[in-house]
Amino acid sequence: MTPATFNEDDRFPSYTGAVNRFGSWTRAKELAGVGETQTVECKGCGERFAHIGKHWNNSSCRWPALSSTQLELLTGVLMGDGTLLRDGTNCCIGIEMANREYLEWLDQRLQPFSTGVKLKHSSSEQLERAKEAPLDPIRNSTVLKPSYLLLTRRSPQLNRFRGWYDTYQKRYPSNLSLTPAIFQQWYCGDGTLNIRAKAANPHATITCKNEQDRAEFITSLFQEVGFEPTHRNGRFVFDVEDTSELLEWAGRAPPGFEYKWADTYKAYTELKPP
Repeated sequence: MTPATFNEDDRFPSYTGAVNRFGSWTRAKELAGVGETQTVECKGCGERFAHIGKHWNNSSCRWPALSSTQLELLTGVLMGDGTLLRDGTNCCIGIEMANREYLEWLDQRLQPFSTGVKLKHSSSEQLERAKEAPLDPIRNSTVLKPSYLLLTRRSPQLNRFRGWYDTYQKRYPSNLSLTPAIFQQWYCGDGTLNIRAKAANPHATITCKNEQDRAEFITSLFQEVGFEPTHRNGRFVFDVEDTSELLEWAGRAPPGFEYKWADTYKAYTELKPP
């Protein structure tokens, strides 16, 4: 996976991870749905609740089911920059990044399971964090941008992802298969479009350091859907022809990540957020 502030300590138990990510256990639970100020309508009884998850847990109203599309979106998110909060009975998924436009798009598609998009660190907070610890060159260019957080509500359906962390490191299950929606979210998080001003065509790369010892498995995921990446030290690189077909197969780019679908350097620079 590419370096990301949200999932650097996936090897730690969930309590420690939550505190490190959100500042406190209380804050983590608040962002996961405890202490919500907005109300959400329960489709079962028609009433509105500030703590809809508690209502679903403690009433005769059933938990609504995540749609197959929502589960695919969350699978792709978790393959990339997302993380699973797995304390308690039911899990939730969170993702932190600077790309607020994308998170708001994702928030709409995950309703009523998303708790919204919230500011995690302001630009000034990011500056203070940069002063406290040295950062690798990849993050230096974006460290001063504010970061935003999206957390889902807890759901029994998300417990299916617990097994991804059995070794305290995120590992994809052997029965995983790629779909356009899954790949699209994974590429938004861990993908790169390699494109230069003088290059004729771009090529895409997926960085997957957490699975670099299972390169054959990752390669097989793409082979099953007709693509043939080359593995290079945790990076899965697609040639120009595969890149064009892969991005077409993935579908229209989500808002905020259109630049990763660009077909020219000019389009890439114009679409990439500042």
